[in-house]
Amino acid sequence: MGSGRMGGLELGDARRTRRLIRLVEDLAAHPLGSIPVASGGWAETKAAYRLLHNPALEWREMLEVHTQHTRERLVGQPVVLWIQDSTELAFSTPPGIAGLGRLSEAAQHGMSVHPTLVVTPQGMAVGVVDAWRWARAPQGKATVTERVRWREGDRIVADLAAVTPTTRLVDGADREGDIRALRAYAARRGTLADWLIRARHERKTAVGDKR
Repeated sequence: MGSGRMGGLELGDARRTRRLIRLVEDLAAHPLGSIPVASGGWAETKAAYRLLHNPALEWREMLEVHTQHTRERLVGQPVVLWIQDSTELAFSTPPGIAGLGRLSEAAQHGMSVHPTLVVTPQGMAVGVVDAWRWARAPQGKATVTERVRWREGDRIVADLAAVTPTTRLVDGADREGDIRALRAYAARRGTLADWLIRARHERKTAVGDKR
């Protein structure tokens, strides 16, 4: 690993890289713990928060490095499942903090994340290939069209399926992903990846049955 880099990510400072590696390892060892719990000490906790506050760290760049390694791990896998879903990150801090928005519960505020997780049918995690993050605007104000997150996820699956013909990609979603436009998009591209969706309504099969 070169100085100032983490698997291809340019951080500009070797100490920053080492701190990031340490933080990732600590969080991986305590996946359900907070940063203070995972860090194991006040000095390490302060260093972790200082690192995360550093503008030199751009989450999209770090994710892209991880995504590249995820693509490499697909080699030799006959079938992989691409699981999309959204989750809300609620913060108990006082309202008014920049970057946060309303959640499903009116009294809560935070942000939403829509990751695409790649796993094998045996349950082995291969990695994350995309994460769409957003904060909802106040009630009554214009906000981003949230369906975009599903379209972006489907596009990424199709793009990779086009260059990995020996691996069968199965795009999975719950009923929120039951969007006709996405299935039309898949058809236009020749259905490069399979898809599995928990439908919102019953569907007729080719022989006329309802499932």
